[in-house]
Amino acid sequence: MTNNKLVAGNANTYSQSEKVRADYTAHLKEGEYLYCLLDFTFQFLGHSRGKPVDASSLDITKYTFDTTESPIKDIQWLLTHLYYLCLKHLPTLTKAWWIDCKSRQTVVNVESWTERFVRKPPSRSLQFLPLH
Repeated sequence: MTNNKLVAGNANTYSQSEKVRADYTAHLKEGEYLYCLLDFTFQFLGHSRGKPVDASSLDITKYTFDTTESPIKDIQWLLTHLYYLCLKHLPTLTKAWWIDCKSRQTVVNVESWTERFVRKPPSRSLQFLPLH
């Protein structure tokens, strides 16, 4: 009997967690917050200019504040990591941004850069991110 209550309790917690996640995602979509973040990210990382940053030296799966040789490199690492997290936790919204992006150059650059650095992170990182 106790096991049944435990399982039922976990199922209820899971459904509440999914509801919170769905509400959070809907809020992000409604406010277009992710669109603004990704627009800024790829403008800062050079995709909009056709010169995306080389992320081969960055471990995109994690971020540690203020451990790079320059503030610019630190921001590049942070934005690259945030993009990785967007793909991992908000794949539908991230894909919607990519589809809605009005700059063909940005789309092409983000696509090839993602293939190179996000889908196949540097070998020191054992995690691989499947794109949905």
